[in-house]
Formats: sequence, structure tokens, C-alpha cells
Amino acid sequence: MKKKIILIVGMLCFCTMYFFTGCQKVPSEVKERMKEYGANDEKEAVDMHYIKVAALDALEVDTSSIKTDNMILPEKISFHGIKEINNLDCRYIKGHTDNRDELVKMFFGTQVSWEKYVDEENEDYFFYDFNNPEKRLYIGVQDNGLTTLLREDIYDVNFHGAFSKPGRVIRLEQESDLSSVQVDLAGRKVDALEESKYVVKWLEENWSSYDSAFAFQPKTLITRACGEHEMLSLFLEREYKGVPLSSYTDLLEDVDDRTVQVRTSAGIGIAMTAHERIGSFTNLVGILKITDEKTIEEIIDLESAVRLAEREISGFKKMEIADVRIIYDLYNDYDYKKKHSMADSPGNKVIAKPAYSFVINTETKEESDSVNENELYSYINVDAVDGSVNYNLDNIKYSGE
Repeated sequence: MKKKIILIVGMLCFCTMYFFTGCQKVPSEVKERMKEYGANDEKEAVDMHYIKVAALDALEVDTSSIKTDNMILPEKISFHGIKEINNLDCRYIKGHTDNRDELVKMFFGTQVSWEKYVDEENEDYFFYDFNNPEKRLYIGVQDNGLTTLLREDIYDVNFHGAFSKPGRVIRLEQESDLSSVQVDLAGRKVDALEESKYVVKWLEENWSSYDSAFAFQPKTLITRACGEHEMLSLFLEREYKGVPLSSYTDLLEDVDDRTVQVRTSAGIGIAMTAHERIGSFTNLVGILKITDEKTIEEIIDLESAVRLAEREISGFKKMEIADVRIIYDLYNDYDYKKKHSMADSPGNKVIAKPAYSFVINTETKEESDSVNENELYSYINVDAVDGSVNYNLDNIKYSGE
């Protein structure tokens, strides 16, 4: 029986943040700020200088030598651990729903009765789900690899709307000197950092057999109140040979009188209410496999990237850059002119291109059970090969405000 695919039940409750706030058009607020702060429409050319990728791992830059107008940079910037950068052609997998019985057994240790949902307008876009209010369990599996799980306590949080504001936010890529972060899971005081290590090990031993192209690295942790105890929410990056895939907002643009999903993101969201027990899981947009890669020998250097970013945001006030990273920006490559086409349909292409990401920390009081990277970070991304710039600065606070 053909049914129109809709984000229902647990899928809707758990994934609303990712599906509906994750995709955003270029914000009009940013354009207005550019006008308010006197944007310079005539942008001077930037001479781009290059650096060998092989030199990145040993590079440590003292930014006092880099003159800036709009950005306040960290004192030291390094790219340790990066030994290789590529252009990657990826595709969303097909046939993931064939794994649904294995997946539910892996998560729940049992078999279930599935219900299938098929999009009336795009039959390649379908998923199976199972929802049991009595046992408080939910799992949804989409053919492109998207998998969503809710278990007991976090099932209750979602279905009863008992979301909590964030307690402590731990930005692991910026707080490398942390020794311990205590969290109360089901009355047991545990170290959130150790819990994140458990999650990585669990992914490597269980999930990586389905999602094998990339490694997993914890990025952001949030502690939250959950009844009398706490919940630990985690966001993990996918990374390829030391370079993470973008975790930032999907970007929609109007092209040829259509709304096109230009860029996408990748990551895994997990929440826990008990020691070494995954209470919720979502891999956000699906599973990507690498179909081709071309090694890049050199990229533009950091100072050139700074100049390009500064030129693009010349109308803004000063902003504090919390971190500078090299990431893979993800660009959808699909036939958007085809009627009812969807960027993340099984088999569709995603191109991963290296970029310097200038990260601005933002604050959030969002009531949720997950980590919304779009609320916690803004960014200016500079393509590390051609120097093109994209950014999302709609929720930042400027230095001194």
C-alpha cells in the first residue's frame, strides 16, 4: 500500500530540530546587518598564497602577525593531525532498510513488526518504522541510511515534551585540557568524557559495519536536567583521515524558481540517561559512501583564508573567532530540476571539499534532548582551494555587545 511519507511519531518528535531548523535559507537578518554596518560592495582582490598539505601537521601559527579588521583570532592556530586532504565524491547508500531487523536486534535485542511509509511523489524515498508506546521504544530506518532510535526515558521526554534547557556545554575541540566533567546518570556520578569514549567504542564495534567510510569523533557535549537526575547529549563528527565533515546548517537557496538544498551536513546525535547505555540515536541525514577521491597537494594558506573571510564580512562589526579548523564542506549534487527530487534520496551525490572554518561560539537556551550545532556555532567557511566564502552569522553576538 502506497502511503505518503511523513515525519511522524518518534521520527517527528526526535528529528524536528534536524529536518526543520537544520535547513535554512541565507538569513535576511544577515543582509540587513550588512546594510546597517555599511557593507563594502566593492571588494578588493586577495592575493592567494599556498601551503603544502604535508606541512600542515607541523604548522603552528602565531596570529599576532596577521592583521585583521573584523575578526579577533585565537592567539595560536594549528592543524595537527592533518596529513592528507582530498576532494571526495560521495553518495547516499541504497538498501539500508534491508538491515532493519539486524539494527533493531542490535539496539533492542528483539524483533518487531515494521510499518512501511513510501512517498507518493518519489518512490525511492521510503522508510520503515516501529513504535511501541507501552514499551516506550521507537526506531525508524530510511533506505538512504538514516536511522533514528528512542528508548524509554528519552522516549518519554520526546512524547511528553519534557525537554530541558542546557546545563553545561562542553566544546571538546576547544577544551582539550579537560580532565573530567561530572554528570548524574540515573543517580550515578560518572565522567561525561568517559561516556563519550564509550560511545565511540560502541559505534566502532556496532554501527561502523553499516557506516564504514568515516571515523567518529565527539565534538560537543551538553548536560541537562532529566527528572531527578541528568541527561548527557552528545554530537559526534564523522571525519576522514583526520578532517571532519561539516556539522553546520544545511543551506537552501532559490535557484531557477526552485528551493534547492545546496549544502548538507553530517554527524551523529546521541543522548544517554544511564551509564554506558545509548538512550537515543540519529545519524541525522543518512549514510555516505566514498565513490572517488582525488588527493590535494596544496591549499591556500591561513593568512590568505583570513583575508578572504575579512573581505566577505567587511560590513560587520568585530567578532571573536573561537576556533579555526579545516573541515570538509558538503555540497549536494542532484537533479533539482526533476520533479519531486530530494537531495538525500538513495544514490544521490554529495561532494566534499576542504575549507577553513572560522568558528564563532553562540549561546543557546534551546529546550531539547539533543545537541543542535546550528544553535551553538556560527561560521565563516573559506574554500581551501578556490577561496570562495560562505557563512552563517545570523545568531552571533559581536565583541563588546
